[in-house]
Amino acid sequence: VEGILRAPHKSSEWMSLKSELPIKLYPYQEEGILFAAEKRRSFIGDDMGLGKTVQAIVAALLIKKIEGIQKVLIFCPASLKFQWKREIEKFSKEKAEIVQGNRTARQHTYNSSDAMFLIVNYETIFRDEELLQKWAPDMIILDEAQRIKNWETKTAKGIKRLKSEFAIVLTGTPFENRLLELHSLCEFLHPRALGPMWRLLPTYGNLDANEKLVGFTNLSHLRRKIAPFFLRREKEKVLGQLPEKVVNEYAIEIGTEQLKYH
Repeated sequence: VEGILRAPHKSSEWMSLKSELPIKLYPYQEEGILFAAEKRRSFIGDDMGLGKTVQAIVAALLIKKIEGIQKVLIFCPASLKFQWKREIEKFSKEKAEIVQGNRTARQHTYNSSDAMFLIVNYETIFRDEELLQKWAPDMIILDEAQRIKNWETKTAKGIKRLKSEFAIVLTGTPFENRLLELHSLCEFLHPRALGPMWRLLPTYGNLDANEKLVGFTNLSHLRRKIAPFFLRREKEKVLGQLPEKVVNEYAIEIGTEQLKYH
């Protein structure tokens, strides 16, 4: 990985992977992919619309080339499961399978699927934690990861009990000055990165006489602590890398019933 980072254009693994993709990656996306591969467990918090899904998929493909991983587990909202499957099949030759059905059907998927990517919704952890532990993913991707921002929920606790060597956390949602949410997400990646949760507010919060939070302090120190595994790009900062907006207009004939009405 260090060799790829020093000279990506000289890496056979990286160049062959890029040539296999049906799209051209933007420079900031390449940066995100290599960042995830290097850090092994990382947080990509780019603004919405900057292609976090693509970065996660290609990072998994690169890590497979380098490290030989075989099993990637994706947690996402139920409404996005089929979108993830389409994206994976669009950008790679790897198989993606959605885990669904009753327990017998789900267990059969875990036991017999030859897909590199298994896609589940967050609620699956309630029913299948034991099965997921047994399936033993090499990599876990959390999409819309704010679902585990509350460390007290069963979802967050169950997902944090899963073990994997590689992990990527994706979210474009700001933390809105909630330190405990940030701690919960970082805890999944690196449990000791921010220290114990009880120390956050005394360290980074300004409290009034009634112990009420009125502001924050020393946030540059907090940024330095998460910088080794946290990457965030705002849309304004990468606009120069993006193409001009394309607007397509399509004329559609009005239907018979609509025509009567109008």
